[in-house]
Amino acid sequence: MALRKAKPAGKSKKSRKKNKSLLKDKKQHLKILIKYLDHDFESTKESLYPMLKNGLITFELLWALWKPDTLVYATTYGNASEPRVFKVESANLHHSVMRGSYYHIEGKYMEFDGKRFGYGNTSVEIDGFQGAKKIKSLPCYPLEYHHNEQKLRLDLIERGKKFASLSGVHYKSYKGIAFMKRRNGSVMKFNIQSSRVMIDPTIFRKTNPNYSVSTVKPKDPDIIEEETSESDSGNCACGSDSEGAGMVKFVKKVYKDENGDVHMVSFPKSLVKDEPGNTELDELPSKNVEGDDDEDVDTVDFTDEDYLIASPVVLGFSFSEKQWLELAVSCVNEIKWNEKAWDSLVLEDGTKDLIKALVKSRKYHAANTIDDVIQGKGKGLVTVLHGPPGTGKTLTAEGIGELLQCPLYMVSAGELGTDSRFLEAELQKILDICHAWGAILLLDEADVFLEKRNMHDIHRNALVSIFLRQLEYFQGILFLTTNRVETFDEAFQSRIHIALRYDNLKSPAKRAIFKMFLDRVHKLGKLKVEPLTEDDLDLLSKQALNGREIKNVVGSAQDLAVNKGEALSMRHIRQVLEVHAKFGRDLKGGSGYEDAMRSYF
Repeated sequence: MALRKAKPAGKSKKSRKKNKSLLKDKKQHLKILIKYLDHDFESTKESLYPMLKNGLITFELLWALWKPDTLVYATTYGNASEPRVFKVESANLHHSVMRGSYYHIEGKYMEFDGKRFGYGNTSVEIDGFQGAKKIKSLPCYPLEYHHNEQKLRLDLIERGKKFASLSGVHYKSYKGIAFMKRRNGSVMKFNIQSSRVMIDPTIFRKTNPNYSVSTVKPKDPDIIEEETSESDSGNCACGSDSEGAGMVKFVKKVYKDENGDVHMVSFPKSLVKDEPGNTELDELPSKNVEGDDDEDVDTVDFTDEDYLIASPVVLGFSFSEKQWLELAVSCVNEIKWNEKAWDSLVLEDGTKDLIKALVKSRKYHAANTIDDVIQGKGKGLVTVLHGPPGTGKTLTAEGIGELLQCPLYMVSAGELGTDSRFLEAELQKILDICHAWGAILLLDEADVFLEKRNMHDIHRNALVSIFLRQLEYFQGILFLTTNRVETFDEAFQSRIHIALRYDNLKSPAKRAIFKMFLDRVHKLGKLKVEPLTEDDLDLLSKQALNGREIKNVVGSAQDLAVNKGEALSMRHIRQVLEVHAKFGRDLKGGSGYEDAMRSYF
């Protein structure tokens, strides 16, 4: 059809006349080819067309489904709730002793590599089968056979627009299935209930250089780089230590002459100016605009088909799973900031103001702070929060993160490990990521890295030394929580900007925390809460509880009331407190201690 409507190319009358004759020959040759194919494939067409009409196909005729540029429906790593569409590039029949015959379908889809948009590679394999099979039962099949093609198109186009809007670095909320490829090719699936995520394909690729992700490949290649192989160079072995030394690199440049004919010329790479840095990357038609980052990110004019074949996943980091994952675009949402988290922290106003001022100053006015004698040294903010458990140390870091609406990276000593051979690299990676994202780093229960060094424990000395050196050059905001500040190494004193002590909660603070959690239950609106009297609140404020235990008591009382179908009252709280008190006595070796010990004999 395209050739039938084609017009002779050429700028001059002579060239158009010549091309008209060539075009006539092409049309004649095409007619002969079609006539031959109609005759030679007559029996195939008689079998194929009725089956396609009924949505069936045999393995022998499976090749007929995969015309180049056919839009194909598939799932994302076998997850039917995340459909995707790609365009066929090739379909090849393979044979294996173990698997038998199977088809390998390769296609392209719209991808973003952190700087530019383009086409990525994807593939699906279809194992051999006997007899006729429903086309819709295949692992992938042409989109036209989908039972609800129009709705799927609209949904995927909308998702594609969302994918395009997520280019660059974004701090988001996430709930749903996420994916991670293993080295053996299998895919792990994570069911994330609720997590903050950072979408950042650039740092993902840098941090996981061996992870299998598609590069952005050419759409309409202009310059294609190739390197001469041994066969091209006459099997010459050049005695050079550097890889590729002594080998001449060539490029092929594609251009059109005045008649519109395409030619490819090969010549030394050194003669090419302004060539792309990565010849595997060739963007979709784009307009480069300056961004806030050091590197410019391309903005692209997309078609609906581009959106339709956009990647169903983005690359990012889950703060709850502590994993780099492929995140489903449809599960990415805006963050609902908890603006009351900071207000719910029961601390003296002066202490809260100091923490807030320090963090805001370092985050938003870092250039105005004094530097060390050595440039880049001592630019970070290191805050130690020490005191008994349940007094608000962790909540302080969480609250300041919500207040400033910035990421909070929480890591424990157990996650970092205690092997000095790997600690430095792991800690440096985390510090670099936090600095790049402007994240607050919370190192919970950091005692093992802060303890005093001695002459007899070389292993611990190495851990402390590594931690000291990394703190010196960290340029972000770090919170350290500990219950054992008295064991700190003296060298840490000069590296700590401020240390805040959290004492056991006093009666007014306990009273306020009880009221706060009971108010939350009331505001949820799912359970009626009977008002507590002043005597009830006085009684609760005298209990030997920390903030975390108060939350657990109210939560357990709420569950008890829901189970009984009653309004939450002081009676439910008393019942929970009695059980808690018995357990507390057992922990301290009280009257129930001997009974508990007898149960083990």
